[in-house]
Amino acid sequence: MDSFEQARQSFLEGLACLGRNDLDGAESRFSDSLERLPDRPSTLTNRAAVRIRLGRLDEAEVDARRAVAIDDRYAEAWLNLALIALERGDTDAAASHLQTLVWLDRNHHQGWLLSARVRDLQGRFDDAADCYRKALAIKPDDFATLMNLGAALNDLGQFAEALAQHDHALQIDPHHVEVLSNRAVALAGLGRYDDALAGFEQCLSIDPLRPEGWMGKAMTLVSLKRPADALPCLEDANRVQPGFAPAWSLRGAVLAGLDRPDEALPMLERAVALAPANAEDQLSLSHLYLARFDFPRGWPAYEARLRRPGSERLRTSRPRWDGSATASRVFVWAEQGIGDQVLYSTMFPDLVERAPGATISLDAKLLPLFRRSFPQARFTARHQPPPEADYDLQLPVGSLGALFRPTADAFPTACDSVLVADRERARQVRELKPFRNRKICGLSWKSINAQVGDDKSMPLERMRDLLMLDGFAFVNLQYGDVSGEVARTCALTDAPIETVPGIDLFDDIDGLAALIEACDIIVTISNSTAHLAGALGKQTLLLVPRFTGRMWYWNTRDGEAHPPWYPTVRVLRQHRQGDWSGPLQEAQAVLERLR
Repeated sequence: MDSFEQARQSFLEGLACLGRNDLDGAESRFSDSLERLPDRPSTLTNRAAVRIRLGRLDEAEVDARRAVAIDDRYAEAWLNLALIALERGDTDAAASHLQTLVWLDRNHHQGWLLSARVRDLQGRFDDAADCYRKALAIKPDDFATLMNLGAALNDLGQFAEALAQHDHALQIDPHHVEVLSNRAVALAGLGRYDDALAGFEQCLSIDPLRPEGWMGKAMTLVSLKRPADALPCLEDANRVQPGFAPAWSLRGAVLAGLDRPDEALPMLERAVALAPANAEDQLSLSHLYLARFDFPRGWPAYEARLRRPGSERLRTSRPRWDGSATASRVFVWAEQGIGDQVLYSTMFPDLVERAPGATISLDAKLLPLFRRSFPQARFTARHQPPPEADYDLQLPVGSLGALFRPTADAFPTACDSVLVADRERARQVRELKPFRNRKICGLSWKSINAQVGDDKSMPLERMRDLLMLDGFAFVNLQYGDVSGEVARTCALTDAPIETVPGIDLFDDIDGLAALIEACDIIVTISNSTAHLAGALGKQTLLLVPRFTGRMWYWNTRDGEAHPPWYPTVRVLRQHRQGDWSGPLQEAQAVLERLR
């Protein structure tokens, strides 16, 4: 037998060893083949694949690169290089090798599947889904591709297409629990909660030891407004897998939402201990601490907000300011929404005292109001931070609390306003004909918060009893186009709600502040208007949910009605979640005493 035949025989024996999962035997036979025919890309590639599975990546890479050097159009060698890079955590190199692979062979199914996995790891979820689609075009009934594409589409929120892929996969394997679970997730994403609940129950009937099934059922019950029913499911999730952090986290959130903070606290603490890198859980825990006035633990945990994906960060090499008195140039930079920036501005008097001439960035629409209120400070628009050469120290505005409100006793006792409205503009409002010789009550009833806005908001019509009180002129403080709602409510009550012309209640914050200043009292739900009214020192009746949707900074200490952040704001809390009748009756009683 000549060398070629001997090499061929060893190669075939190596393939047979691979079929038996005899990796050591396979490597030995491929090596024997290469001794006789050292420049065979197919043999080098197979040995590289074996060495990858044996964890000998350096040797595998030598084989793969040698194969590419011999024939740079040999697709399987590029696949090995991608696998090696992926094992080393180098997703950029893996993506580059896979790009070469699929350019050489557009119908390489495994190449597209691996490309999708790499895109997933890089957070390029749209690209990952596109790669799965290309793999599916090559093998339309490949179960793994259908399953992975469906999961990727779930992650992208493309639930209708995801559902179609899940259903296709289930035609191949009707009882595959992971696909059934992913299908239930898609149904929930489409708002089909009853169908989703049935889907998760089917998963649990097949595999009751799968914590994701109990978790999915619990999340669906929460979506169905049945949070108490979700708790036993979460207990089962932690029973079958005590280290499953998401279930501890959701248990904490549900218990907090049911106004059981003492029970919620250890649940969230357990979730954070199990998954300390999870910024969302740390932030939820911080909110619970802060709501309980446990500032020594709350503020450090609150720093997790800066680690959330998509959170705003200043790119700088300057060190953080520690709050000590300094003549250095301090830059305090904006983060979060308008209401949050107003909340943190209650600490600006402390800031400018310790760092005179500090530069503060804010949303541009806040600048006229804040420049009037703090003439000793410098302000800049949020989207135009100063160059690094113009400051020595920096701090995100949400971190001021750790410096100036380290304990519950650190709040000022005076009820002075922090912000200064345009008083001439406010005077002009008061002189308008509808407001002369009458008490003016400002109204706001909506929040556009994407997560809890519905829980915080109410229809304007719910305020109809207030609107029928004699002696008051009511003025609209609600941002957004609410003209239709105002007209319908006025028709029902025969009581006018005035909208002052020339003030854009969303963009003209200085005008809104003047309008609030012109009022004798404000009735509002939790939104940026409430923050402005509180910072302006205006008597304010704040209507808040019982638990879900109630923000941590509106909590009051035992026996008090006013949150320490805004001493002129009186918190009127629902007696039952979703029922505004109690706080509205309390607000009406206050207005009746005022008129």
